[in-house]
Amino acid sequence: MAAPGVSFLLQKLDKLLVDEAQLLSAVKDDIQWIKDALKGMKMFLKNADKKTETNEAVDTWVGQVRDLAYYAEDVLDKFIEIARLQRREFIRRLMSPASFIKEQYIKHEVATKIKRIRARADDIAKRKERLNLQMEGDGGSSSDALIARRAYPQVISSLLEMQTLHHRGETSGTKDIEYLHDKRYLVVLDDVWSEILWEGVENAFPDLHNGSRFIITTRMAEVTSPMYVLSAVYQLERLSKEEAWSLFCKNVFWRENTNSCPSELEEVGRLIVEECDGLPLTIVAIGSTMSKTPKTMHSWEKIRRSLAWELNKNKEDYKISRSKLIRLWVAEGFIKRRGGLTEIEVAKDYIKELLDRSLIQVAKTGFTGQAKVIRVHHVIRKLGLSISEKEIFGTFCDGQNNQFSDRTRLISVQNASSFPIENKLSRLRTFLMFGAVEWSPSYLPQLLSYLRYLRVLNLKGIHVESLSNEVGHLVHLRYLGLRDTGVKKLPKSLENLRSLQTLDLEGFEGELSHGITKLKALTYLNVSQFSVEGIPKGLRFPNGLGD
Repeated sequence: MAAPGVSFLLQKLDKLLVDEAQLLSAVKDDIQWIKDALKGMKMFLKNADKKTETNEAVDTWVGQVRDLAYYAEDVLDKFIEIARLQRREFIRRLMSPASFIKEQYIKHEVATKIKRIRARADDIAKRKERLNLQMEGDGGSSSDALIARRAYPQVISSLLEMQTLHHRGETSGTKDIEYLHDKRYLVVLDDVWSEILWEGVENAFPDLHNGSRFIITTRMAEVTSPMYVLSAVYQLERLSKEEAWSLFCKNVFWRENTNSCPSELEEVGRLIVEECDGLPLTIVAIGSTMSKTPKTMHSWEKIRRSLAWELNKNKEDYKISRSKLIRLWVAEGFIKRRGGLTEIEVAKDYIKELLDRSLIQVAKTGFTGQAKVIRVHHVIRKLGLSISEKEIFGTFCDGQNNQFSDRTRLISVQNASSFPIENKLSRLRTFLMFGAVEWSPSYLPQLLSYLRYLRVLNLKGIHVESLSNEVGHLVHLRYLGLRDTGVKKLPKSLENLRSLQTLDLEGFEGELSHGITKLKALTYLNVSQFSVEGIPKGLRFPNGLGD
């Protein structure tokens, strides 16, 4: 799972080399070298990730690549921060030689770190050779599943080639399938992800009207749209009570070589299954977990109570506005423009793809029929949290669990009575706070002083009233959420946030300063429930401002 982190950094390096060409001119060659080195490592990461469960040395190597990518991102962000401060405070530096000398020293120090990154990248690349890591797609795996995945495209390719030869009138292709002309055949294509593949395969086979059939399974709704020749498309529904119970028993009691549940546990077992709401993925996940726990009434009752509380809580807690999720993705840098599409348009395509694959669900639709609010099933969320914490990317804090690494990039604090301020917050890129956090007037300024590299800051529902001037030092900030915080005044330093894309001020009752007109990157400003008298004269919204 290190590959996505490296991919993201490569994307950022590309963008930096274009957007900050002048600022980075002194270290351009070094950045290009680092980018090329990471690109080379990325080719081996997917295959390496498959081996991390059984090979500690490879696991360590993957971690080193991920850490290198994170460290390079930290150093580049520091370099850009200094360069931007130089631009903004040019006159002040002329009046303060000591400050100028200090900043030049820091800039030199950062450039030196970039040189060190080159050396680290070279060393990590050499370790790869000693570990005998192969690029994804190379040989070296005895897995039947891997063999099948390799064979499947070859079979499909052969079928498509038959179709092409047939249309060209070449007999070599038609001879390969002549034996089907007097036979009934059944073709099963499992987990099809592209309608193009189906169209090619369907045309490669003869239609003899003799009862031959195709069976296709897919998680992509769009795959079924061109299948006008099919007699029926079956949308799998949730399991019935008995189907769900049978699947549950099969997963819980597989170690005992029986699918039957002891009579004394059946009542509580059926209550557990009922909480799963007929969702096969949930039943399998819970059943597999329970297969390893004691088969006692006390153990099962404990699981039932925990499950009921978790599922009921999730019905409310794991929903998010589609437009907000898109803006968060863009702000965090997860979206890359492609094919003439904007970042917002690409993000919308990702949402559609996740919906088609049933990885997220529609919780509410808008008047156009599109998803307005989406929901993440608790099993998918739990899996995402597990991967995120394993990759030292993000963590969830609720007051009871406030443990996180100094390399963590994202922290979400929910309904915690307090949250500690520590120096290891300095590498965060996303900081989300929801619920009843208690703090003194000095808490927020102190917190922001540690979060210099933030791209996303959300303080929804946290009582703020007055936003600290420290926010103006967050020069990388792209998303600032102050919804329902009670903030009544925005600091003048807000105008320094030249990268800010989203400013959510729902419930704000103060007055916008004229400095907001300097936020050239701003594309979304939410001032609902806001009096028009508070809008500064001469305020012009940038093109594309809106949802």
